[in-house]
Amino acid sequence: METVMTDVDLARFVDRWTMEHVRFYPHPVERVWRAITETELVAKWFAPIEFDLRVGGTARFGPAEAPWWTSAITRLEPPTLIEFSGASPSPSEGFIRFELTAVGDGCRMVFTQHFEPRDHFQDDPNDLGGDLPAGHDTPWAPGFVGGWHDFFDRLGRTLDGQPATEPRRTLFAQLADHALAQLVADHGMPAALAAEVRDMFASTERWNELNEIYRDHIRTTIPEN
Repeated sequence: METVMTDVDLARFVDRWTMEHVRFYPHPVERVWRAITETELVAKWFAPIEFDLRVGGTARFGPAEAPWWTSAITRLEPPTLIEFSGASPSPSEGFIRFELTAVGDGCRMVFTQHFEPRDHFQDDPNDLGGDLPAGHDTPWAPGFVGGWHDFFDRLGRTLDGQPATEPRRTLFAQLADHALAQLVADHGMPAALAAEVRDMFASTERWNELNEIYRDHIRTTIPEN
């Protein structure tokens, strides 16, 4: 499969345990702040979340019945900075941080993620992007780093008033559209369900493209120490 490159800068590795994504959105800081902190707006581009917006407040990422991870808010300076502690139930001294700065009429967003250095991180052989191309002393898997990249693409589209999932024009997307249309016409699949499946296929295809891009990027750009 031909790899489709991204039209924004890739993540930057500050060191072997710290990563930054930098984005510019042509929207006011206050609007971007709401999009990264308000439950209904975050769900449009990321996933269900629940934040108790105060220092020390609990932050849940992912569905209430099966959270991806939980943490605590460690710094909060509305509308320009929010920082979360490392994920629980696996205690960590790491953090993730969003910093917003006004640039002209727009907003520069710097997302930083840091892991506490340790000797060994575990890869996931059951995940297409779960390998560790720079070695096991660094946590950056292609699917993990590329996942954030895709989320921030989705954030930009929702800020622009567009659907979070970008329509695909690849051969795979055309074949999926044809198959889903047949399921709707000939087998009674609800059109709303077909649309959900189409979005799922599109998101998965894009994520796998980013896996390929970031596998090489991690291997070739991460600092030695």
